[in-house]
Amino acid sequence: MRRISAALIFGLMVAGVPANSAIPAQEHYTEGRYSEAISVGEAEGSSTGFMVAARAAFADAELRETPCLECLSHAEELARMAISADPENADAYLLFVAVLGRRARLIGFFASQREGVASQTDEAISKALMLEPGSAFALAVRGAW
Repeated sequence: MRRISAALIFGLMVAGVPANSAIPAQEHYTEGRYSEAISVGEAEGSSTGFMVAARAAFADAELRETPCLECLSHAEELARMAISADPENADAYLLFVAVLGRRARLIGFFASQREGVASQTDEAISKALMLEPGSAFALAVRGAW
């Protein structure tokens, strides 16, 4: 399993989020109020809301002095909820892959192997490519793995 670059992770964190300022969770996320973005995104209950919440949890994990494994686990759960809310949302699968990849680097190779991270990411990338065959992000993620 290869590392996903920080630039790719950032791209996945912002890709697919509507630029519409009428989305309250997105406003909180954009302004760096991650706890509020998580709460509002979860309460919204939509795939987009869960994605914003997952990105906020991901950002919160990465911006701490030491990465927060609990935050990444929450981001993973939220990404799974985004997929459940809309199984046709390719960006939700890619966000899930980014979160899994980062968490795998924190827990280490052997723990991630035990958890089946490689097969989970392969399935998610394949699903994203099936939904959006020309997706530059999905193709880039496939190349990074």
